[in-house]
Amino acid sequence: MDDYQLDFKFDDVSCPCGQFQPGKCKTGILIPIWTNEKIDEYVDDWVSEVAFDASQAQYTKKEPNARGFYYLGEPEELFLELCGRDLSDCSAEELAEFKKEAVKAEGINYSDKLEKSEVFARGVVYFLVLLYFFIGVAIVADKFMAAIEVITSQSKEVKIVKNGEERVVEVKIWNETVSNLTLMALGSSAPEILLSVVETVGGGFVAGDLGPSTIVGSAAFNLFMIIAICMYVIPDDEVRKIKHLRVFFVTAIWSVLAYVWLYYIVVANTEGVVEPWEATLTLLFFPLLTIWAWVADKRLLVYDYVHKNYQLKGKIIKESEGNVCAYC
Repeated sequence: MDDYQLDFKFDDVSCPCGQFQPGKCKTGILIPIWTNEKIDEYVDDWVSEVAFDASQAQYTKKEPNARGFYYLGEPEELFLELCGRDLSDCSAEELAEFKKEAVKAEGINYSDKLEKSEVFARGVVYFLVLLYFFIGVAIVADKFMAAIEVITSQSKEVKIVKNGEERVVEVKIWNETVSNLTLMALGSSAPEILLSVVETVGGGFVAGDLGPSTIVGSAAFNLFMIIAICMYVIPDDEVRKIKHLRVFFVTAIWSVLAYVWLYYIVVANTEGVVEPWEATLTLLFFPLLTIWAWVADKRLLVYDYVHKNYQLKGKIIKESEGNVCAYC
């Protein structure tokens, strides 16, 4: 803001240790550059009344006072923890600036401290930035999926002998079931996986508000919306059949078990905490599911007794089984 005349400057490092920079806090989360007198007064009141006053230690982040203030700690201890040195070399002005930046880094609710024009301007900027990111994710995901399709569509020629007649047919190099459970699933879920990983690692391995919600929301969208759309687009006088019942049953059972397991590790066993053994076991479930589905697809073990039909379409061998109908 060109006409902003207060002490807050967003183009330099004002904290004496360089840990806090206006526009960006120590965690990498952006501190809004837009500010006004109400916000400055709010920060000053928090600093002077509660933030560093030991008599106000009863106010915590989970239970702040009526204005949202809570105790941060003694400035000397906080400075040593965040900046790695004591306050002996800091002037009174630098100490005052550090206190303000420490409060700003905690996060401030700006909803009731902005004018309507500021709220509208922020909304427009946030929307444009979000749209820019969405376009970037769409481009990367499209290229990624196109590359996966090229990989999984590779085929080779094999010779088969039937009734004394030798024929050359094309078979896919990648097993269809394995490629769908690995490469295709990874390609379609890569954005939310990376988002969750970045947020978790950047937040000190503490789950944030975005990552887990994105993954659960994506799974819920696939479960409800995708199935609903698949059912809706089928003409009324047509039906669709499940081609691979064995793999379908395997993935359906594992889908239910995945939600039960998630509830167990997050709520039932250690509420709000994922222990290392739980994370390791969850990771091992994925190759186990892939192997199990591959066994079902190749009719190994008990699956060898399931009826299976082959059909030659062009030069590609297709397979189908069972007689169970579904709408998707």
